[in-house]
Amino acid sequence: MNDSPTNSQGHNSGSRIASPRTIMIAAVAVMTLAMLIAPRQARANGVPIRIPLAYLTGLSNTGAPDARGEAELSFAEATIKLDVRGLSPLRNETYTVWLAKSS
Repeated sequence: MNDSPTNSQGHNSGSRIASPRTIMIAAVAVMTLAMLIAPRQARANGVPIRIPLAYLTGLSNTGAPDARGEAELSFAEATIKLDVRGLSPLRNETYTVWLAKSS
């Protein structure tokens, strides 16, 4: 025979079922704690960066002023792709890309 007190529905009053609100608060607390404890690392997402290219008066020192293009930098693949228009064809020469650290 069970000596535990029972409620009007015949359930053991010693064991309670948490309300949906209490469960939600506990879940939010656990998720918040997990986010605070989890290590944080910055990772590149692999999305290429597109940079418009144009002749800059006062900075560009040679070439066609109407030349335009786009550089696509992919850090994940360690590549640079160039699409340029308006450059004069060269004979026995090549165009060169210079990379410089910005200030």
